[in-house]
Amino acid sequence: MNAVEIHSLSLAGELGPNEDACLSCFHPRWQSAALCAVSDGQGGRPGGAAASSLACEAIVGLASECSPLRLHWPITWRSLARRADSRVLAAPGAGFCTLVALAVTARRVSGAACGDSAAVLAVGDDATQFLTSEQQKNPPVGSGNASFTFFTARVSPGKPWTLLLMTDGVWKFTGLDPVIEAAISREPAPRIIDQLRKAAARNAHLLKRSFRDDFTVMVVQNRRAEGPDST
Repeated sequence: MNAVEIHSLSLAGELGPNEDACLSCFHPRWQSAALCAVSDGQGGRPGGAAASSLACEAIVGLASECSPLRLHWPITWRSLARRADSRVLAAPGAGFCTLVALAVTARRVSGAACGDSAAVLAVGDDATQFLTSEQQKNPPVGSGNASFTFFTARVSPGKPWTLLLMTDGVWKFTGLDPVIEAAISREPAPRIIDQLRKAAARNAHLLKRSFRDDFTVMVVQNRRAEGPDST
């Protein structure tokens, strides 16, 4: 049985089609492991939507071929990220994008990031962790030389936890405080997504700015405290 629930929302901004992408699935051989990715196509250049979609598909597909144990190793994510970057580079019509990709098992979250999309984790009453705080924005995914940063953090099957993955159209418009509040709120995922969307729209109105960025957020939560898991 899957140990977590995953919900997501991706909406286009006011200036054109949606260039964000998100993808999640449970590992085909270890259903207790979740694989997640969020990407933001680089604006102002052609091929952003194609790049973000392909980046998510590539890295989730590649991760599904690995064992959950290996998905907590930095060397694994370096290889997966490099291969995903190469696939975007080689794809006709694909431009540049950001990418946050990770694996969640019963006791750990591990992944890699490039760009300014974000992953935020709140476990029980512990301090909120910005897993992607050390990532670099350039070179981007699709350049063939993307700069990825590995991250890992512990979760617990005995504590409630919430993991947020988002593009910059979320955190730039909501502000960081609402993101932190959402992560620690323990609200159901659909309510968290709705609250973030409303906060972004409200702040855009207060700042007298159009909501130009695409908005993509994914919420991963454990449903209940369960027994130990070998992964």
